[in-house]
Amino acid sequence: MSSDPSDAQKAIYRHAFVRNCFILLMRGYAGLKAQDLQAAEEPHITGEIVRSVREVLEADNAERWMQDFEIHDDPPQNIAGKFGKHRPRIDIEFVRVLRGPRPHFHIEAKRLYRRASVNEYFGTSGLAMFIVGNMLPKKILRV
Repeated sequence: MSSDPSDAQKAIYRHAFVRNCFILLMRGYAGLKAQDLQAAEEPHITGEIVRSVREVLEADNAERWMQDFEIHDDPPQNIAGKFGKHRPRIDIEFVRVLRGPRPHFHIEAKRLYRRASVNEYFGTSGLAMFIVGNMLPKKILRV
């Protein structure tokens, strides 16, 4: 680990950014009725998650830190050599809105077919690890 103080600050910022993305995701997911989405296809579910997170972000009682976040549904990615419909797409993208480079956090949505899979994804060895800070996904975070 580098002894550069700016590296330590970046690590703290990255951790807070990822944690906040997962807080928003979990609050948005909590606003859904799972039984209404049991037969829905993944793009429908993703759209509903994004809609619900957007409601959290735009609520009158939204926490102050939420004003700096945007969420996007299925945005195409700009990849060298890929154009138009051939560009890859991300299911859900969080963007921290600020001056200069904007951090992005990408999430690929997965259907939870089995009751046990809910615990796999949301339990203490799943998404909850990000909330409590036990894990930081460096490969999927662009800061």
